[in-house]
Amino acid sequence: MRCTQGKTRKNVLAVIALAWGFTILPGQPSWAKDPLFQATGVVHPTQETLAPEFSLPTPEGTSITLAQFRGQVVFLNFWATWCPPCRVEMPSMETVYKGFQDQGLAMLAIDIGESPKQVARFMKKLRLSFPALLDVDSRVSNRYSVRGLPTTILIDRRGRMVGAAVGARDWASPEAKALIRSLLDQKDQKG
Repeated sequence: MRCTQGKTRKNVLAVIALAWGFTILPGQPSWAKDPLFQATGVVHPTQETLAPEFSLPTPEGTSITLAQFRGQVVFLNFWATWCPPCRVEMPSMETVYKGFQDQGLAMLAIDIGESPKQVARFMKKLRLSFPALLDVDSRVSNRYSVRGLPTTILIDRRGRMVGAAVGARDWASPEAKALIRSLLDQKDQKG
């Protein structure tokens, strides 16, 4: 697993996009063709599929499942404390989480392969309030075909993967906030 930057990020994104079938097609919901996806570098799947279920512990030992967040938009971020681009985007993730958590946004930061102590120390140092989960054996990151860090998967209220981004983003940018808001506004609309 490596952090992605520059040209490497584009190559990894292309591989993941192809593996997941992520592009924007004419028959998809109108929000999927929104220029906000392009402005933020988030790609949309050619076919929305249910996000793979998982159960992972927090550094404190509490077990959290993806199913607990059905009915919410889930911002699923794969990261590690040693990854500089991961560190760069975390403060903007906190801004988005605080701004949208009361509107139905759940944010789960899945650390890959590190100890509970390392992750807890990192979360405390950066004053991050969203849950961190531990994928010690990379079982969940493998199910999501994560090949570079950070990787973010956006999951709609029906549990379908609707976007993916590889590499650090400014999630607090106006375009990224508008993208999150558009996903939150999709209540229970059928695709």
